[in-house]
Amino acid sequence: MIDGLAAEIQKRERIDFVGANRRARDRIATGWAKPETRIALVPGKEVLSKISEWSQRKWDVGFGTATVAANMTRSEIVSEVKTVIEAIESSQAFRYRET
Repeated sequence: MIDGLAAEIQKRERIDFVGANRRARDRIATGWAKPETRIALVPGKEVLSKISEWSQRKWDVGFGTATVAANMTRSEIVSEVKTVIEAIESSQAFRYRET
């Protein structure tokens, strides 16, 4: 998890890996301090994969991202994702905004 975040920081901020790794460790330590912010640190794909594996073992039913996405309601999708989807649907450009 730390290496993946560090690589993302390194690419986005164009800093060396040591600095990126330090920032990643700080971000994870800060986020891990509160149980309610821990879920934001774990890659969603990894979480979904583990839940699907558990569901497969327990009920013999697995699922993937396409199944989850197809069953989401508009209110369950964050505004940034809505903006990207709407831009793609209408063939318009969109700009990435870092928070």
